[in-house]
Amino acid sequence: MFPRNFLVLACLLKLDLYLVQSSTSNSSAIENQCNQPVPPPGVKPGGCMEVLCIPESIGMNEPFHTTIRWCLQRPRRHHVTFDLLDMNEKVYLGGGEGLTPEGETQCGVHTFLVNGLNADSDDIMWKYFITPVFGSEEEGDEWTEPFPNMIAETGIEFQPEYNGLVGDCEVVEDEFWNLEPDQDSIEFNQISECLVPGMPWEVSVDVHLENHETADLHVNLQIGTGADVYLGDNDIYLNGKVFEVEQNGGNMYWRRFVARFSAVDTMQVEDYETPYISAFMVPSGDVYEEGWDIIDQEFTLNIQKCQ
Repeated sequence: MFPRNFLVLACLLKLDLYLVQSSTSNSSAIENQCNQPVPPPGVKPGGCMEVLCIPESIGMNEPFHTTIRWCLQRPRRHHVTFDLLDMNEKVYLGGGEGLTPEGETQCGVHTFLVNGLNADSDDIMWKYFITPVFGSEEEGDEWTEPFPNMIAETGIEFQPEYNGLVGDCEVVEDEFWNLEPDQDSIEFNQISECLVPGMPWEVSVDVHLENHETADLHVNLQIGTGADVYLGDNDIYLNGKVFEVEQNGGNMYWRRFVARFSAVDTMQVEDYETPYISAFMVPSGDVYEEGWDIIDQEFTLNIQKCQ
């Protein structure tokens, strides 16, 4: 018997319960490690986002700035997003241009420019989040994971005034740096272009194992459910592949595994529209009882179902 899902992300309706307090000053030392006392539930362990500055007040359709700092579990490719949403309907009201740091970085600081807020009320959600970047840039198949596949997330605890711009944030120069990473990690390298029900399909997964001698790698084909379509508490397990992983040695950082799903496997997707892959490592021989003993886990929602 297999679990139906392995990680539950907070849905948008509950995000305001797990926000961190912001500061109207961006004078904090950039080199400090990110501080987020209560990370939202479901976010990958080690992910942190901290709001360094928001204006005291902003005006509708007036440009303003906000500064954020973050740290991730390890150096990796990622994309940083800031959106303003209607608190009730979750309609997009504005935001900053997304940022993808060059190469593999772990921590950073960035000031978003918001060109204006288009809202009829001040019941507004401030949402900062980070999603993974997977694939190979050299081979031209790099992709950014969509929401809700978040590896860090935050918001604000106290709303600013909405009476015109007062106390705008100074623009802080972008900086990126690395800390001592947790090296047990998973990356998605390549996904077949289309998943056609009843046709063979494969996913390439790269693994680095440093803190365990051996582990089991599970690559599971699942169906998304829930308020945010994917990563809900009733997601459906369809099929999975298991590989034995040995500790990395020598000059080899990544070890590649190819999960090949047969025509019979993919035929199970025929009646669904939201397939995704969950890849995770557990200690060798670990059996699901009340939960897995997760070493590391990643998701990719970037799966196109074709006919």
